[in-house]
Amino acid sequence: MRNSKFIKFLALAAAVGCAGVFQARAELSTPAEKAKRRVTYEQRKAAAAARKRARPSSVYTVTQPTGGLTPCPPATPGGYPDYNNCANFALSPLPTQVGDAVFGGIRKFVDRLPGVGPENANNLGQYIPIATKNTSLYPGSDYYDLGLVEYTQQMHSSLPPTKLRGYKDLAGGDGRAHYLGPLIIARRDTPVRIKFTNQLPTGAAGNLFLPVDKSIMGSGEGPMNADGTPCDPGMEDCAEYTQNRATIHLHGTDAPWISDGTPHQWLTPAGENTPYKKGVSFRNVPDMVGFSSASIPSPHDGDGMGTFFWPNQQSSRFMFFHDHAYGITRLNVYAGNAAGYLLTDAAEDGLIDSGVLPNLGGVYRYGIPLIIQDKTFVPDQTQLNAQDPTWDNNAWGGFGNLWMPHVYMANQSPLFPDGVNPFGRWHYGPWFWPPATNVLHGPVGNDPGTPIPSVTPESWLDTPVVNGTAYPVLPVQRKAYRFRVLNGANDRFFHLGLYYADPANPTEVKMVPADPNTQFPAHWPAGDNRMGGVPDPATQGPDIIQIGNETGFLPDPAILPVTPIGRNLDTMSMTVTNAAEKTLLLAPAERADIIIDFSKVPAGISKVILYNDAWAPFAAGDTRNEYFTGQEDMTELGGAPTILPGYGPNMRTLMQFQVSGPAQAPFNVAALQAALPAAYAASRDPAIVPEGVQGGIFDNTLTFSTAPGSVPIANPLEMKMLTDEPFDEEYGRMMGTLGLELPFTDALTQTGLLKKYIDTPTEVMKEGGLQLWKFTHNGVDSHPIHFHLFNVQLINRVDWAGVMSPPDDNERGWKETLRMNMLESVYVAMKPKMATFPFPVPQSVRPLDPTMPLGTMMQFNNVDQFGNPLVPPIVNELTNFGHEYVWHCHILSHEENDMMRPMVYQLPPGQPQDVTAVTGSVTDPVTELPVPVAQVSFSLPLDQTGGLTPLYTVTSSSGAVVGTGSASPITVYGLVIASTYTFTVTASNYAGSGPVSEPSAVLTWAGVPAAPTSVVAVAGDQQATISFRPPADNGSPILFYTVTSGPDVNVASGPGSPITVTNLADGNPFTFTVTATNAVGESLPSLPSNIIIPGQAPRKPSGLKAVTVASSYVLLNWTDNADNEQGYTIERSADGGVTWTVVGTTGVNAGFFRAGSLTTRTKYVFRVQAFNGNGVSAYSSALTVTTR
Repeated sequence: MRNSKFIKFLALAAAVGCAGVFQARAELSTPAEKAKRRVTYEQRKAAAAARKRARPSSVYTVTQPTGGLTPCPPATPGGYPDYNNCANFALSPLPTQVGDAVFGGIRKFVDRLPGVGPENANNLGQYIPIATKNTSLYPGSDYYDLGLVEYTQQMHSSLPPTKLRGYKDLAGGDGRAHYLGPLIIARRDTPVRIKFTNQLPTGAAGNLFLPVDKSIMGSGEGPMNADGTPCDPGMEDCAEYTQNRATIHLHGTDAPWISDGTPHQWLTPAGENTPYKKGVSFRNVPDMVGFSSASIPSPHDGDGMGTFFWPNQQSSRFMFFHDHAYGITRLNVYAGNAAGYLLTDAAEDGLIDSGVLPNLGGVYRYGIPLIIQDKTFVPDQTQLNAQDPTWDNNAWGGFGNLWMPHVYMANQSPLFPDGVNPFGRWHYGPWFWPPATNVLHGPVGNDPGTPIPSVTPESWLDTPVVNGTAYPVLPVQRKAYRFRVLNGANDRFFHLGLYYADPANPTEVKMVPADPNTQFPAHWPAGDNRMGGVPDPATQGPDIIQIGNETGFLPDPAILPVTPIGRNLDTMSMTVTNAAEKTLLLAPAERADIIIDFSKVPAGISKVILYNDAWAPFAAGDTRNEYFTGQEDMTELGGAPTILPGYGPNMRTLMQFQVSGPAQAPFNVAALQAALPAAYAASRDPAIVPEGVQGGIFDNTLTFSTAPGSVPIANPLEMKMLTDEPFDEEYGRMMGTLGLELPFTDALTQTGLLKKYIDTPTEVMKEGGLQLWKFTHNGVDSHPIHFHLFNVQLINRVDWAGVMSPPDDNERGWKETLRMNMLESVYVAMKPKMATFPFPVPQSVRPLDPTMPLGTMMQFNNVDQFGNPLVPPIVNELTNFGHEYVWHCHILSHEENDMMRPMVYQLPPGQPQDVTAVTGSVTDPVTELPVPVAQVSFSLPLDQTGGLTPLYTVTSSSGAVVGTGSASPITVYGLVIASTYTFTVTASNYAGSGPVSEPSAVLTWAGVPAAPTSVVAVAGDQQATISFRPPADNGSPILFYTVTSGPDVNVASGPGSPITVTNLADGNPFTFTVTATNAVGESLPSLPSNIIIPGQAPRKPSGLKAVTVASSYVLLNWTDNADNEQGYTIERSADGGVTWTVVGTTGVNAGFFRAGSLTTRTKYVFRVQAFNGNGVSAYSSALTVTTR
């Protein structure tokens, strides 16, 4: 059980609100304070001398090897190191000098530069193959089949083959892997599709041949047991992530997030026995899998394969693809998981075809790639025992294989009186001020309590490798050449210049003292007494003409005269010791498209050296890491012995150009200056912020016009920060961190809030949304900050004293990797733009920390800038990252420990699908009456599958009815009965609204009928007859009516009016209501009828006769047959009984009635009817009478 992690959670919980590292805040430092924190070369020398005096001469039994090495105490490979008496830091094989003879070591400039294609292979057989493309499988796209394999390759004549890992062309070539290959040559707007197969060994054979620190998240245990069941690494032993995980990230691509190759998109080889077969963010390209002719017909987690889509909707540029697997990126890239990617376009072709740019022809039409890295190769066992005795040859490889630092050597040591460990390389939190006292694993006696092996803040290696060969040479003619330069090192900056080789030592650059009293060229730095001096100004070679950077062409060529790297030496400046004078400075992952005109090389000079004098680290510097000829013996400090001419280790002299032939026409710089701006404008987006606009140190907005003549707008700044001075809470090691800078604060308030990669995303952006970031760097080194997906514009830098600096000439236009310097703020503009894809893209939904169970929270920075607990706290939960990308430091040792942050790119969602609607009703809680509603259902947009869209909006065809919700179905209110509707659905989020769905089927809304009207009741014997007017049916035919009596309830129904209600009690009063019912339901009841009292009606009269007939009246007589009548009604008809008129009534027991107002000699018909309260009798027989 990994109790350390559980205890770590408790320690972090206890530390919330306390002072120190756990507050996740950046402590402010002045330049003087930062300078004091550095351990100087002089301090190390003094500590080494004190150590030497105190050490018995016979303390070690190891024989001291030739070269002045101080031997280490014996140790077990892979075991516990001696932190105080051993450098624990190996060097590449050193030469041995006996008199004038030199044996062994790595000799400089003996092997040729590996070129592109087998026709340009060097003497070792090395070359960079061009990938084989298939244009038929996916018409309109270039398709490549790449594998990742383990192989060996000889990288120098003095070394045996080195074990490597790298990409291999599975569709062509010579069937072998080649370092930094295969090179993909792509064309603008022609997508590249990749099938990637991880073919690394499985099981123990799949372990990396480099030291793996399992304390780095993603390198050790995960949240599952070996059988795939849940497991908590904080409480029990869980399955570990394997070391053969890999992915592909095309650095600089505009790919959809599913093809960006971010940290959680790795995959393991087929057949690997692990519950973690693919990263939680892994997704295949939808139209490349799942059908018989697809790249992967039947994809599954254990297939060891993945697909990628790179749109190439960008200008021409030199990119590279490399690994980005979580927790082992630095190791995989160092082992060889990287290759070049050349994107071309019409604007570039125009410059080449017109002769503005050099055309070397064939595979070098677009220039010669120079990929520069640093490596250290494992020395022989004798040297290894003296320098790094715990290096494990069996696990990591012996002589000639790659070496990497694996012991955390603290600068401090309580063992020595001055507190300085002469072998130290990095600060250690518990022995630093202010001390990190709450680290989980503190010091062990006089040793730091760091893990074995341990990650180190950087890996400064000692041998330059260009295109895979150490110290190569390249024969060139005296003419202009175009080179595509990439700093492919893990951690090292390169400052490049050209110098003519010293005729007396043709492998070297002639040096002179950096004497402050010497008059150097005006563009050179003043003499600063630097160790080793500076190149002799008389040897400075041709200018470097830079025409492009990592994003493509520059707006104008940058003419870079050769100069040594210079420092800001103004001790009153906030940026003292930062870089000042420079030629071509490249941070890790930066690229430069350059022209070198070798026609400028004078006759008689045949060797030009590509020279590097960048500090390591940059810009603080540690002389032990620079490795230059004549450097004094630093073995007592854990460095190299005096370095011999012509041999490594040497990080100054990178490669040698061997110049021959007659001088050809000089390169036409004027033509380039005239043509390049037009090519830039034709192929690049216009700048966001006009040149000349700059941000000040106190600014929280930036005001500028976005178009000529437009009104300037004050645009808000998003405040970011970075620092390299915090210590990790588990072991107290130095680490780099990104975070948020708080605006509107004062000198008494901490302004930095540090964020880990696993913390909740804080950078959210949308298509075309302008964002302005202000980075504040509170640290001691420069950091190359790389942005995935999109390019950015550097506006300016401003130091903490308010001194503003515009971008360098080769930083104008666009960048995707930006240098952030100590105690400077950097203003950056961006307007993200997503390429178009021929398939839907889902959102990324994953846990914040995939290495831990859901619900955990103590691994996060759950404190605010004041040290108070966050409310609510960050909890490890499924989180929608939208289209997930990252931004990070591209010093790879910083990137995953822990200088990386997620970036959420949101596009408007896609079109909802399969919209249906059904009718329904709900009860109004106020009126308690039924209210018509529609329930609208739909499928998530295809590009939202698995994601959570914040809002869906349902709109009726009338536009007057709208419903909203976060999921399907959505209930829509406000409908009108008997109306016809269709419904559409729109999805929306932070980035805007997506397209409207197709409408639902037509829905005719039917409601319950209206209430019947004009209800009249007529009493009968124990019954009543009810008549009424039918109501509106509200869209659904009325099925029946229901009559209900009151107060005694009797019910009757029928299809229409009238309806008779029976079983009524005679003599009681009744009223009646009527309802109508259709398929939807029953209407409200009608208004009550008139009151009636049921009972027996009277019997009809008989014997109607005329007793007297006169000219104007008739006296009628009838027989009274009833005993319960209330009277009689007498009716007359003048048209023979067709129509009748009541002419009068009588009271009870009547038998006579005088009918007057008659016309003489006219025929009339009479009839009589008895009535009472229960009804009426039938009519008597009719009587016809003619008046006189």
